[in-house]
Amino acid sequence: MFVKHYKKLPGFRTMAAEWLMLGFVLVLSGLLIAYFVWNERGLLMTSNIERMRLQTLIIDENLSHQLDGVRSALDSVRDALRANGNCALECRRTLLQSLKRAMPGVRALLVLDRKGAIVMSDDDLRGLFPGVPLDDALRQLRAMSPSALCLFTRGGSGASLLRDAQRCDALAPRVEVVDTVGAGDASVAGLLHSLTRHPDRGLREHLHAALASGSAACQHAGATPPSRQAVERLYEQLQSGLTA
Repeated sequence: MFVKHYKKLPGFRTMAAEWLMLGFVLVLSGLLIAYFVWNERGLLMTSNIERMRLQTLIIDENLSHQLDGVRSALDSVRDALRANGNCALECRRTLLQSLKRAMPGVRALLVLDRKGAIVMSDDDLRGLFPGVPLDDALRQLRAMSPSALCLFTRGGSGASLLRDAQRCDALAPRVEVVDTVGAGDASVAGLLHSLTRHPDRGLREHLHAALASGSAACQHAGATPPSRQAVERLYEQLQSGLTA
């Protein structure tokens, strides 16, 4: 009876109406805020999509022009490097070096014969010492700085590490090769890591570290850094004398 009587009081009805009105205003305010936030988000997304579309068109146009220029330059180089061309060996090497400098991101240019053998490279020993056997070219290179540490990689045939009168040769561990991109960089990184983190290691251990890192990089597509576990597993395999 008391509650029913209390509800009939004017003050109670006024307070209930005020609370209802406040709740309505809060809900309406929340809906308006949500609408404006959602609308602003849509406008931002539309603006970003349009900006990315324009950037894509600009990049595509620039790449098309660059690729056309590279294609024209490569055609000129191919004509100059033909067997009956007038460009001598030094001329060819200079031509490749100039072409590489004109192409951002290109680190090396190779000329291959029909069997896939390297005829000339501006970055490897054949490019630095054209016409000189690899062993002689390596001796000439080391004569420039006999005390320098020299890592000479031979792809799947292994590598050599030389310093002063010391020389270590090792075969690469057998792995399932997916892609050789970045293998040379990974070998250098593995060597530097071994030299800085394990300075007490011998020359052979440093070479094994380089080979393990380079071989591990070949197990992934693209320039993907090898995992520490894969490098350590291949290093232990090399240390135990297993290459298969």
